Amino acid sequence: MQHTYLDLPARVFRRMAANTEPLRLAVQTACGVALAYGAALAIGLPSPSWAVFSAIFVLHVSVGGTVGAAIQRVLGAAIGLGIGLVILYTIGFGGWRSFVSLSLGVGVMAVVAGYWPRYTYGLVTVTMLIAAPDYELLESALVRAGAITLGTFCGTLAGALVWPVRAHRRARQHMGRAIERCAELLDAALTRSRAREHADLQALHDQIGDEMHQAQDMIGQSRKRQGTENRAGRNSAVRREIDRLWYTLNLVDRSTAHPLAWDALRMIDEPTRKATELCGSFLRDFGRAFAQDGDLPEPGEAVNAIMDLVDATKELRRKQATLSLELRDVERLFSLSFAWEQLADNLRDLSDAATNKG
Repeated sequence: MQHTYLDLPARVFRRMAANTEPLRLAVQTACGVALAYGAALAIGLPSPSWAVFSAIFVLHVSVGGTVGAAIQRVLGAAIGLGIGLVILYTIGFGGWRSFVSLSLGVGVMAVVAGYWPRYTYGLVTVTMLIAAPDYELLESALVRAGAITLGTFCGTLAGALVWPVRAHRRARQHMGRAIERCAELLDAALTRSRAREHADLQALHDQIGDEMHQAQDMIGQSRKRQGTENRAGRNSAVRREIDRLWYTLNLVDRSTAHPLAWDALRMIDEPTRKATELCGSFLRDFGRAFAQDGDLPEPGEAVNAIMDLVDATKELRRKQATLSLELRDVERLFSLSFAWEQLADNLRDLSDAATNKG
């Protein structure tokens, strides 16, 4: 179907509705900038731009991330200003002194930022202080520090009050989507093998990896407050179990990369179909419920279907029904059987981690 320019507004609206994150961050940034600029003018700061820039760059995708960035920005700015003041009072400015002071100040702050990257903002303050010094050095540094603190506070306030999203909740959403993508990966791998296809599933792996990366970022941004320790620990535990689940699905992917001789494996055809269907259904339901902090389904039915499949595979070997297969197919079959056993453990462990039973 060919799109026209008349379709553009509808496509833009659908894309924005599917992902409101950029819009939310834009609204927060606009509010933070307006608040910082108004506050700077109200108290008569000579350089409102320092407050405005601080408000812009402190905002993150979660409240916890914004608060953490605010603390790091203020500390980094203070370190940069301190280094700049010491160097300016020691070496001075003007002519060759400015050149030496700037080089030394940026070099020292770069070392600090290299060991403690969270204080990188100090590079901005030390550069601006030395490159454009006032004759009242201490007063100028204090004014800039105040402007940075004000802008940081305004940005943090906007992030906390305007369309806020908690980091732990965003982490759950990303992990829930990762679990759903795991269900798609399992379905695709077994469907590919049964249909004797050679489909590449790398796109699904990339989607899972991206969701897991973002979940880890959100877990790192979560602010630990009294009463939230169990929640943060549960998110970390669930993420570890999703990683293990994904590792098992990598084995499933490799074992089904080349079609198996399903016509010779009729004994496990129906158990495989049932286990795939129930596991996929469980993972999809579990992922959605976990993302929404809802009631989590139990893995019992899916695990039982997996064990029936494993028993059917053992029966296949006991009856020597694999003797007609090529050695490579036999190896893939029992590799897949091992992966199913691991998958049963993964489902149980994931459920236990999410409900704090582990």
